[in-house]
Amino acid sequence: QQQQQQQQQQQGGEEERKEGNVREVQEANKASWFLDAIDMISSTGRHEDVKDFVKNKLLENDTYRQQTTVNASSMANRFRNLHGLKVVLTEALDGIERSRAKAMNKLQELTQACANPSPAFVEQAGSCHRCRSELGVRGRLCEHCKLDELQVGWEVNLFALYSRALTAGGQVSAEDAARRAHANNLQRVGQGGLGEEEGQDAGAIASSDGRRGEKVTETNIVWHPSEAEQVLRMLAAQFRALLGGGGRRGPGGSGSGTAGAPARVEAVLQCAKEHLGQMEAQRKLFAQARALSLTQRMLLYAHDELDMAVTRMRLRVEGEHVQPHEEHFKLHPAEVPVKQRELSDEMAVAKADLRRTLGTLRYLRSLQDKHKRAAGQQQPQGPAAPSGVAA
Repeated sequence: QQQQQQQQQQQGGEEERKEGNVREVQEANKASWFLDAIDMISSTGRHEDVKDFVKNKLLENDTYRQQTTVNASSMANRFRNLHGLKVVLTEALDGIERSRAKAMNKLQELTQACANPSPAFVEQAGSCHRCRSELGVRGRLCEHCKLDELQVGWEVNLFALYSRALTAGGQVSAEDAARRAHANNLQRVGQGGLGEEEGQDAGAIASSDGRRGEKVTETNIVWHPSEAEQVLRMLAAQFRALLGGGGRRGPGGSGSGTAGAPARVEAVLQCAKEHLGQMEAQRKLFAQARALSLTQRMLLYAHDELDMAVTRMRLRVEGEHVQPHEEHFKLHPAEVPVKQRELSDEMAVAKADLRRTLGTLRYLRSLQDKHKRAAGQQQPQGPAAPSGVAA
C-alpha cells in the first residue's frame, strides 16, 4: 500500500509539472502574438505603411518640440522595417519581464522575512547607511535598499522613458538612457553603495569613429505606458483593421479588410487583448509593490525604535567607534559619575512630578464622587400624591 501511495504521489507530481509547463507555454504564446501579427501584416503587402504609421505615431509628440528636446532614445530610431521592430519589441518585453521577476522575487523574500523579523534583520534595517543616514553605519546596506534598485530597474523598463541628447539631433541608445535614469532615481534616495556612481557617465556615447560623442543630459520617467506597450497597441489596432474585419481602411486610407476573420486572426486578436490587459495590470502591480515595500520598511523601523527604547547603558569598549546618537548610552568610564548624578536628579524631578500629578488625580476623583452622591440624593423617590385625596 505504501508503494502504491508513493507511486500515486509521484504520478500526481508529474501531472502537476506537466500542467505547469503547459500553462507556461500558453502564457509565452500569448505574449508573442505580435510576431504572428507582423508576419500576417507583411503577407498583405502593407508592411511599409504599417511601419511608417508606427514610426510617425512614436515621433508625433516630438514634432511640437525643438530639435534639442526630442526623445533621443525613442524606439522609432531603432528599426527600419517590421522585421527590425520584431527584434526591438522582443528585447523590450524581455527586459520588462526580467526586471519584474527580479523585483517580485525579492519582494516575496522580504515579505516572508518581515512576517517574523529576526533581531539581526531589524538591526540591519535600522543601521542602513542609505535610508537611515543619521543612524546608519557606513558601508551597511539593508535589504529594502537592494529591493529599491530592482524596483527602479523595473520602473525604467515598464514606464515611458524620455531622454535628451547634448547635441541637437543626437541619438541615445536605450541601454544608456536606462542606465542614466536608473542612476538618477537611485540618487533620489541617497548614496549607499549600490553603484550609483556607475551611472554618472552612463550617457556617454561612442561616435562612429570611436571618439567620445554626445552625452545624455536629461532623463525623465513618466508613469505612462512604455513605448513597447504603445507599439503593441498600434500593432493590434492595425492588425484588426487590415485582417480582423473590424475596419475597412489601413493606415494609408485604402481598404484592405476582409469580410470574415479566420480562426487564426481571432486567436491573435484574443492573445493581443489578454497581453495588453496584463501589461496594464503590471503597471498597477508596480504601484502596489512599491507601497508594500514602503510599509515593510516602516514596520522594521518601528521594531528598531522599540529595541532602542529598551537599550541599556554600558561602558565603551576600548577602541570602539561611537556614533553621535550612541553617546548617551555608550559611556566612557570617566563619564559614569557625571551621568549618574544627572540621572539621579532627573529621577528626583520625575518623582516630584508624579506625586503632584497623583495628588491632582485624587482631588479630581473625590470631586467626582461628591457630585455622584449629590446627584443621587436629588433624584425623586416616587410620584407625590395629589392634595385632598384620601389614602
